[in-house]
Amino acid sequence: MRRRRRAHARRRPPLGGAPPAHILVATDFSDTAGRVVARAAALAREHHARLTAIHVLSGRTRADTTDSAELRLRAHIDRFAGNARADTVIRIGDTNSAIVEEAAARTADLLVIGAHGRGATVGARLGGTAETLARCSRIPVLVVKNAPADGYRSVVLAVDSSLIAADAARAGTTLTPAAEHTLFHAGTDPGEHVPRAPGADTQGVRELRETGNRAVHPHIEQLARDLSPAPVHTLIDSGQPAPQITTTAERLGADLIVLGAGRHSPLGYSLLGTTGHAVLLRSGSDVLLVPDTEGRR
Repeated sequence: MRRRRRAHARRRPPLGGAPPAHILVATDFSDTAGRVVARAAALAREHHARLTAIHVLSGRTRADTTDSAELRLRAHIDRFAGNARADTVIRIGDTNSAIVEEAAARTADLLVIGAHGRGATVGARLGGTAETLARCSRIPVLVVKNAPADGYRSVVLAVDSSLIAADAARAGTTLTPAAEHTLFHAGTDPGEHVPRAPGADTQGVRELRETGNRAVHPHIEQLARDLSPAPVHTLIDSGQPAPQITTTAERLGADLIVLGAGRHSPLGYSLLGTTGHAVLLRSGSDVLLVPDTEGRR
């Protein structure tokens, strides 16, 4: 079974080389979820992708309520998706399992969810559904935290030296071709240390990389050359990755952070990792998590 799943992943690499063809968005009918639908619809229009909206009812819900839920879902889509056409699906059962199963059944290649569920407040702890889906999804997960005013304008591609991170960066540029991209690496290994003066801005960090760190990071240099569109900035800084990523994104006014979500376990669940988990909690930007479907490092 594991071999078949991996072969399937190789046949359909998530994003990376092509824009999304089918986007699945999850909603709980709240106004907060409405902005998630709006973002998914905007991406569907931009990439001429198919859009499907899913709402999951509790396993204790009577089956005869699905018709009313379908009407609510259709009204919700009409309100927030603008002129984007969307299929709708109502499922009954565990929310996380139902969404993951629906994504697989419909061969979706991007899942769009909200950071918080109904009734959550700004700054509240990341919702359990968002974190769980980020951990177990086998396709890229876009966690939406902000109302979309327009397409993404400034994107931080957070990378390390792994193939997972390189794949995530490619997925990020593919999803947001019109944005200004910043390739950012924060390292804690002795060989990756870049001295940084207190209060140095991102321009200072970039210049330090260019003058004194080029030979230490050939993989970052190569990735910057390979990405299309090419990043406007390539920044390297020292320190713990998660706070450096979120601080840099805030300083740049980035509206999206992209990073790899870790390697899948034998059970097929993504090991989100401490960096991805911390970025999800700390970031005020939307976050795109790209899972490793091939067990790459």
